[in-house]
Amino acid sequence: MESRFGIKPGTSQEYIVRAILAVRRFENVHTGMRWLDVKRHGITVLHPVMLSQTQVEKIIEIKPYSDLTAIQLPAEVISAGLEANPRMN
Repeated sequence: MESRFGIKPGTSQEYIVRAILAVRRFENVHTGMRWLDVKRHGITVLHPVMLSQTQVEKIIEIKPYSDLTAIQLPAEVISAGLEANPRMN
């Protein structure tokens, strides 16, 4: 885990942060709140694209700080002249 907060790898602080993130992952699985942790801690996300209920067509890997993690600005702000956040298709 890359640290943006001065936590050295292999210390008890890192393991505590990892444990908290694991609990938050289960707690926020259907709320969309995990996205804040993904962005804040630079977590890589593997997103399966399903062909059917049991078959995975492909897996999309979203790397930390990629354009896919950018939250798009509201349409009103873009129409007022602010440039939209870059997004990949």
